[in-house]
This record gives sequence, structure tokens and C-alpha cells, in this order.
Amino acid sequence: MGLPTICRCCLAKGMHTDMDIPNIYEGKKEIYFKMLQECFNIDLSTQKKSKAICNKCITRLRDAYDFMQQVLYTEEIITTILEENNTVEESDELKSEDDSPDGLYLNIDDDVSFEVKSDNSDDLDNSDNVEEKESKGKEVIKPSGAMMKPSTKKSSRKSRSETKVSKLTRPLHENDKHKKNLATLLKYSNILVFKDRTPAGIICGYCDEAFEDPLELRSHTDSEHASERLFTPLDYKKYPIKLEISNLKCTICDEDIDNLQALKEHLVNRHDLFIYNDIKDYLMSFKFTSDSFNCTMCTSKYKTFKMLKQHMNIHYMNHICHCGSTFITKRSLSAHKTTHIEGSYKCDFCERVFSNNTKKIYHQRTLHLGRRTIRNCPYCEESFPTHYQQYQHMVKVHKTEALYKCNICKRGYMRKTLLMKHIKKYHMMERNHRCVECGCKFFNSRSLRLHMVKHTGQKKYECKICKKTYGRNTTLTAHMRIHNNDRRFKCDICDSAFVQKCSLKSHLLSHHGVIKSSSEIFAKI
Repeated sequence: MGLPTICRCCLAKGMHTDMDIPNIYEGKKEIYFKMLQECFNIDLSTQKKSKAICNKCITRLRDAYDFMQQVLYTEEIITTILEENNTVEESDELKSEDDSPDGLYLNIDDDVSFEVKSDNSDDLDNSDNVEEKESKGKEVIKPSGAMMKPSTKKSSRKSRSETKVSKLTRPLHENDKHKKNLATLLKYSNILVFKDRTPAGIICGYCDEAFEDPLELRSHTDSEHASERLFTPLDYKKYPIKLEISNLKCTICDEDIDNLQALKEHLVNRHDLFIYNDIKDYLMSFKFTSDSFNCTMCTSKYKTFKMLKQHMNIHYMNHICHCGSTFITKRSLSAHKTTHIEGSYKCDFCERVFSNNTKKIYHQRTLHLGRRTIRNCPYCEESFPTHYQQYQHMVKVHKTEALYKCNICKRGYMRKTLLMKHIKKYHMMERNHRCVECGCKFFNSRSLRLHMVKHTGQKKYECKICKKTYGRNTTLTAHMRIHNNDRRFKCDICDSAFVQKCSLKSHLLSHHGVIKSSSEIFAKI
């Protein structure tokens, strides 16, 4: 980095890099004024006052330089193919001339002899091209009118082969290197490619089938996708390639390998295979062998797969934000940059103001509209306000078995964290949040905040239709269903539907003799 100056390519002000000073990027030395010369034939080496270039222009220059290398490599490959075709055509022509009936083309090393009777020797006396030899009444001659093949034909073909090898050893484009690396790892190990980990299971990397156990995914991949296993259809620049490496092994020597980096070193050092290390890494490795989600590159542990994926970005330097955060893909970086956009986005329902529209929408959905997009069904995308309703839907509609069941009330949950929360709240009666006014205790801070309205008497939520006010937004939301005739509480026995939960509870008791607690009654949106 140099002194504060302007970029020589876009006039941006700031602390920029000197074009003359070599810079190491992903193991390669870069001198930016030379790259400009090679790409665009622009010479900036004589500009003494400003030889700086900003990071944005460096990125664009790298892309242009890589594209130039790709075009040159492609041109040389095509030229090599054309030369091979010309060589084959010449060989065919020479072969056809060898087989010609006139016998005009002879190898220079071939011995050609003709039997000539002694009594016809008078007819050959005047020929300048006859060599007479004493050999049992026979004479051997070599016709001078034959065209000799050059003896350098084999050396010519050898030179063409050497030229082909020299051209094919030029550096590959980054995309080709990445594909070769992935193909090598998949070919010589038991790595599994997958798309995502959802409540439905591990999604296959070649189709959309889901499997709860990695062994089931392995069996499916081997039987259904054996022919396409080395060619993953995923776009690694948009979405990183996710690899399941539980019980990782080298298929050449059957040695157990601990992680992905160790596998690369093993294949290179032990089996003399080649792995390109001068490119960005888009491979993310995971192990699904326990209830928690553990990072394969450090000791971090997380409760959800989504949290683990977000954490994995810190191990990759492919794309760097100006705040210092690192990301594996440009798509992730772009999503992160929206958090830096400053603005004034006021909530449509309350007085809170947010720095960007994404935070505002999330706030409105979760706090005011009662919707959480993270609770969608993984099979049909139907949304639910609670995890338990999502589970009930998956069991009844999609015949999905819960991964974790409560030993006391037999309720099922798709995640272990939800089961533990249920046990603590309803069976262990854990209440760690105490009201300082009346001493009542609650399970979480949210329940305590809702309770405090009783003591403050504040009613800031007003119905825009009838002007009634409420202390809690949830109460206002339930009230609004009366004006909208939203009868979301439906009886499972008959066709009756009600606006409020308490109305359905009374209906079940009086008409069907069924007793249900409020926690057992859910809305059907």
C-alpha cells in the first residue's frame, strides 16, 4: 500500500497499491503495469506522479488477464488440433501414393531388383541407368526414374508431437483447474457431493432426493449417479461445492484421512497426483456424524447447519469486504454488503427505524405479521407460525417421521434443540426470568416483556378500524382477525371455524366432549 493518492485507472482516491511493486496473490506474483501492457498494450511505467491502482481495478484487471490467457490457450488448442488433422491428411496421401499401381514412389532404403535374362542384354547396352553385375546369369538394376521418399518423415512427426506437448503444458484457466481438482478428489476418495442439509435430510448433489443418513446418500449416489459422479452440475461460483467427508478414505491405498486438506496432501505426496493450489478454493467439507454441527477446519460447534455455513466463510479468502469479513463466493459478499447500506427505513406498524430494507422486512414479518419464512415445509414450501405446526404438517401430509421425540409427552421435533427447549419449558418448568414488580417468573425474556405491559399500562397498539388500543401487538393481531373474519381455528371433527382460540376450545368441549389445552390448539392458515 502506498500513500494516499488516486488510482491511475479510475481516479478513485485512497490508499492504493503501487503498480511497480510485485504483489503475491494466491501464490502467484503480479506486477500490475506489466499486466496492463500484456492485456491492453498500455505502458504506464513512465508515469512517475501516479502509479497507484485501487483494489476494484486490480480485480477487473485480473479478470481481463485471465480471459486473455483463456483465449490464448483456446487458440493454441485449436491450432494443435488443426495441425494434427493436416498430419493425418498428409499421412493418408503418402499411404495412397505408396499403394499406387505405377510404383513410382519408393523408399530410399528399399532394395529393388529385376531379373534380366542374359540373352536380352543387348537391349540394355545403350541404357545409362543399368548396372551390370555377375550373379549367376542375373543382372540387378535400380531405376533412376523413381521418386524417393524423404528419410526425415519420422523425425518430422516427432517434432510435431513435441510441439503439441509444449502447447498443452501451458497454464489452464481457473475453471478448468477447479474441475480437474474436484474430479481428482472424487475419483480417488469416497467423498460425497450434496446440495444442502434441510429438515428433510441431506439433499443429493445430482438430484433432489433427501436422505437422513450419509450411508443412504452414499448408496444412492453409487447406484443412481455412478456415471456422472465426477461431473457435478453445481455452479461453484454462485454456490460452493458441499462435500460430505465422514469416514474419509483414499481409494488407492485405503488409508483413513482426517480432512480435505490432508487428502489433497496425501494424493500429491503419496501417489504423485496433481492438485492445483494457485486458484480460489470453492470446496466446503462437512461431517454429519453427531447431533451438533462441527466445523471440519477448526473446533467451532453450532446448533444449526445454516449457522455452520455462515461460519465457514471465515476460512476462505476468496472475496473480502472492506470491513474485513471474508466470503467463499461473490454472491455471499454481495448479500453481506447490503448490511452496510445506510438509510432510514421506518416500520409500517411501529416507530422503529432500520438501516436497510432487509432488516425492516424481517422485523415486520416476525413481530407484526406473525410470519417466519424460516419455518417453511421443505417438501411443499407451505409456511407455519411454529415449528410444532410444521412438524404436524410433515407427519400428516408427507408421512415424515420426527428425528427427536419427547419421552414424556411423545411430541416430535425435527431438531434436537427444539426438543430440549420443549423439555425445559413444559416438563422441567425452567423459569429464569423474574419480574421485579410482582415476582412472576418466565421461561424467556420475550415472555417477561409481554408480561410487563400489565405493570406499565401502556397501550401503544391501536386498531385503525375501531380505534381500540392494546398493550401487546399479538393481541392487536388477534383482534384484527375479527374485522377480517379470519376464522383460522378450525375444528378437526366438524366444519366449524372460529376467529379466536378460546372459541374453538369451548366448541370442542361443549359439542364433542373433547378437552384440549391452549398449547394443543393451532391455527390452520
